[in-house]
Amino acid sequence: MRTRPAGAWQQAFHSAKQRRFRDRRRDNAAELRNLPRLVYGWDEVTQDPCGVYREVREVLVREGWNDASYPCKRCVP
Repeated sequence: MRTRPAGAWQQAFHSAKQRRFRDRRRDNAAELRNLPRLVYGWDEVTQDPCGVYREVREVLVREGWNDASYPCKRCVP
């Protein structure tokens, strides 16, 4: 039976988490350059809901949505 050194599982998990975050940021940047794709994970939605709102709203308006939304009190510029 093979085992990993102490902490190796945790390191592998955090490395994968960092890759997923980097990939989502890359995908979102592509969307903002008119390449349709926004991807969010739990961290972005719970830690930066105003940023998520702004990005989603920007894409929807760009695609022709008649904006009737309004930001929450925390998001007001």
